[in-house]
Amino acid sequence: MSLRQITAAWKVPVKGMEKLVLVALADFADDQGGRVWPSLATLADRCGMTVRAVRSVLRRLESVGLIRVVQEAKQHRPRVYQLELVTQSREEAASGLRLAGGKKTVV
Repeated sequence: MSLRQITAAWKVPVKGMEKLVLVALADFADDQGGRVWPSLATLADRCGMTVRAVRSVLRRLESVGLIRVVQEAKQHRPRVYQLELVTQSREEAASGLRLAGGKKTVV
């Protein structure tokens, strides 16, 4: 758990499910944000969401550059993510997510 990454996640200007998943990921991270590997089921349970919803949120966070995959999932092992919160500017992150009809979409 990294207080630095959790604090950075709270400051990112995203809302709702994106914020929740981002903070949950940060809770698993070290200070550099590396080697974050919670399973989809773990994230879904922690965030009170379905696995499908978590997968969708992770794709959106990846598409705006807040997280990146550093190792693909293997048999019985989840994906490994790198958080890009400390280096990502708030404006850059905000420009990637826009509200459209009450739902966040990636631009």
